[in-house]
Amino acid sequence: MSPQDHIHRIKSVLSPDLLKPAYRSMHDPANRTAGHCYHAAEALWHMLGGRAAGWTPYVHREADGITHWWLQHDSGAIADPTADQYQGDPLPYERGLGKGCGFLTRQPSLRAQEIIRRVTIPVK
Repeated sequence: MSPQDHIHRIKSVLSPDLLKPAYRSMHDPANRTAGHCYHAAEALWHMLGGRAAGWTPYVHREADGITHWWLQHDSGAIADPTADQYQGDPLPYERGLGKGCGFLTRQPSLRAQEIIRRVTIPVK
């Protein structure tokens, strides 16, 4: 399955209950991915095979303190499950911003685990 296939599936299961309380005010039905970048990127990273498959998490902190997370492959390919939250604005990686880093835990966080669980439930 391609990164874009995984991204499509991840986006389809994002919901306000996955947002941290501080980000719940960002929920907008017209912009469903806003506030979900960390746990969506983390779930995608695990689903794609992580560092062993050549993927690195990237983060950029905006001037207002809000961070944006995405993945970059050793080949230079970008995989960003919440890119559409920017709605036409330049994305941090297109501005050459962001730095490679790791996620806070080795295992998927509870929110990332829930995303992975939701996308792997067989469709009835």
